[in-house]
Order: sequence, then structure tokens, then C-alpha cells
Amino acid sequence: MLKRLSCSALLFLSLTGLSFISTAQEIAAGFNLGYATFNMEELKVIQRELSGQYPFDAKVVESFPGYLNFSASVLFMKPTYYYGVSIGHTSTAGRLSYSDYSGSFTSDQIVGIN
Repeated sequence: MLKRLSCSALLFLSLTGLSFISTAQEIAAGFNLGYATFNMEELKVIQRELSGQYPFDAKVVESFPGYLNFSASVLFMKPTYYYGVSIGHTSTAGRLSYSDYSGSFTSDQIVGIN
């Protein structure tokens, strides 16, 4: 229930955004939060192939799930156009893992998107 509530709150923040517009200076600034999902089929295929190349039975533990994202922007507005800077970031990852009485193995495949 808490997870569903927090996802709903993040979706609301992502849709509405947090913004500030100053009409006197014609400057707009904003900050957005959201939740991104990914269709990483090619990376999932590579991950499965990678798991079969080890001399032990490594299992796929995570396979590029959705994750939080954020962005911020500052825009200078003119009557017919605007310019400025917008930055954002999100990430996802995959993980292979194996463990037995002699030790453990973990391989992370991290993808950052800017």
C-alpha cells in the first residue's frame, strides 16, 4: 500500500512539476520528479547470454526495472522563442548472481541516462 501511495505521489509530481515563472524577468525555472520504465530487450538478451558464459549457473536477479527520474530547467522566454538549460537523470540496472558454500559472484550492468 505504501509503495502504491508513493508511486501515485511521484506520478502527481511528475505530471504537475514544480515550477516558477517570473513575468517581469521572463525567466521560468522548474523541477520534475517521475518514474521511468524501460524496454531494454537487447540488453536483456545480452544479460542472458552473459549468464550462460560463466562456468557456474549465474541467475538473473534484476533485469532493468523502472526507477525514479528527475529533471531541472531554467528558461529565458522571449515573445517568439525561449532558450535555456534543462538537465535530467535516470538509471536502471541488471544483476547476475551466484553463491554457494565456497563463495559468491555478482555482476552488475548499470545504465545511466542523462
